[in-house]
Amino acid sequence: MSIHVICPGCLKRFEVSDQYAGRKGPCPKCKTVIEIPASEDVKIHAPEGFGPKDSKGRSVLKPVFRQETKITSATIVIIVLSIILCLVAAVVFRAQLPQQEEFPWWPLVLGALVLSFPLVFSGYTFLRDQELAPHRGQELWLRVAICGLLYAALWLCFPVALLAFREYNVVCVGIAVAAMIGLGGGVAALVLELDYLLGMVHFGLYFTVCVLLRWIASGAALPFAG
Repeated sequence: MSIHVICPGCLKRFEVSDQYAGRKGPCPKCKTVIEIPASEDVKIHAPEGFGPKDSKGRSVLKPVFRQETKITSATIVIIVLSIILCLVAAVVFRAQLPQQEEFPWWPLVLGALVLSFPLVFSGYTFLRDQELAPHRGQELWLRVAICGLLYAALWLCFPVALLAFREYNVVCVGIAVAAMIGLGGGVAALVLELDYLLGMVHFGLYFTVCVLLRWIASGAALPFAG
């Protein structure tokens, strides 16, 4: 039975008999003294004092602790209040303007912007790659702002995607929706560095909320529609 060992000096992998488990010996290639592990686990044994030193002989290498991007209680409150505010506004408009032929443009723009920033931030914290260091601080908020503005623009410009079709049937609308979600996924991948498929989910969440609130407000599912 043998034990697998990797030399820290030359990174050469080799096998030794288990009778040498727990002992020290030179690497057959570079002669670096290594310790044979007592189990089948592959270990890299760095010699003592390995790495750069300062003028006093102390190691300058320090462990880097990853800081997670977490949603604080205040952030949760802001997100929930933003969604509730938009929901209440949609219900009010539905009650006050039941006979109006054309829905005013400014509530659509305002609602799209109010929803975009909290949904972009909360979605990023859940969908980002946990193996990568997260964006934090000023850089994070700048990316969220840019992504939120682009998401709002995509939603408000959605009717433009329908201009390529002469008829507004289920198939045409479905193709247009897929195209917009594809564009939204690209925005999330470029701005927030999310995986493209997860970026599509990220924008799809925002798009779905906008459609639902638009429908509650006037019975129409598209922006700038009657």
